[in-house]
Amino acid sequence: MRNFNCGGDDARSCYPSSLTDAMRTIFAPLMPVRDLRKGSQLRKYGDRLILDSVFCVLQSGCPWRMMPRDLAPPDAAHRWFTTWRKSGTGDAIDDEFRRRVRVAAGREHYLLTGSDPNLRRPRSST
Repeated sequence: MRNFNCGGDDARSCYPSSLTDAMRTIFAPLMPVRDLRKGSQLRKYGDRLILDSVFCVLQSGCPWRMMPRDLAPPDAAHRWFTTWRKSGTGDAIDDEFRRRVRVAAGREHYLLTGSDPNLRRPRSST
């Protein structure tokens, strides 16, 4: 594996699952913000590091405890992954990427799902 600087605000190793700066601009507005006035503490690890850690596990399929050491600690990455999944942040990220891919391909920005009543096939009368 080749290690090189992936850009951004840190100079750690780059993995195939690492965020690019373009992807980071998409993620930034979707990430939850901690309100220090309501008693929240400053984060110890940045969003980019946590996202790179989560994507490394999701893309490689490795267990959380076997993450590379230059990423966030496994317990912190797993905690944020669980929090974002429960709060819907993961779904919002997926929806935004899907919307951008569809628009870039010249299609409608929304995806019709199977639960849409207009897409149901009429039952055949046999």
